[in-house]
Amino acid sequence: MDIARQYSNNKLNEGLVVFAESQTKARGRIGRSWVSKENENITFSILLYPDSKMINQLTIASSVIISQYLETINLSPEIKWPNDVLINQKKIAGILVESHFQEGSETSAIVGIGLNVNYYPQIELTNGKITTSISNEIGHTIDRTQILVALLKSFNDIYISNIRWDQIFTYWKNHLITIGRKVTITTNNNIEISGIAESVDNNGALVVRKQNGEIEHIDYGEIV
Repeated sequence: MDIARQYSNNKLNEGLVVFAESQTKARGRIGRSWVSKENENITFSILLYPDSKMINQLTIASSVIISQYLETINLSPEIKWPNDVLINQKKIAGILVESHFQEGSETSAIVGIGLNVNYYPQIELTNGKITTSISNEIGHTIDRTQILVALLKSFNDIYISNIRWDQIFTYWKNHLITIGRKVTITTNNNIEISGIAESVDNNGALVVRKQNGEIEHIDYGEIV
């Protein structure tokens, strides 16, 4: 994402895709880091100049794009709010969207996507959760190029509005496994909120009923 950001001062660079064969200091939500070994996974960033409304939609759309691809290879993805993609309750993909506001220029956004493809699953050192990969789930390795092309094509279709937003949102909502569960969420201000995840609102915020009965709408955070 850092390389893509270097080009964000010129809107002519919109649509720039930066692909990383390996990553040693990748960033996740809430400051988490992770590593991707060479020639194993798909890790890339896309530079965009969306309107203010679409910035909030990019996270949801990205998880939908990945999930819909996984369905084409006969996998059954689930989404943990807001955008972790899981297979059999194991994380297979993560997404990070960073927006950049600069006075005198249009707002840019960088979408970072990491999808585990051809690697042996292991414990994630940052949070102890088990991960998986496409090859582990389907029993053989797969060409990463064809996956990347499919993901970028789908992303382009959504970004230029060939696909209606209500369809994307409905798919995302129907694949959320978080609703109805007891959750503890760390917000971007490092505040922990616990309760029952009752629903999501029209903006994608998680609606949580706390033990005292109060309702919280959480726009950004990580379920721990």
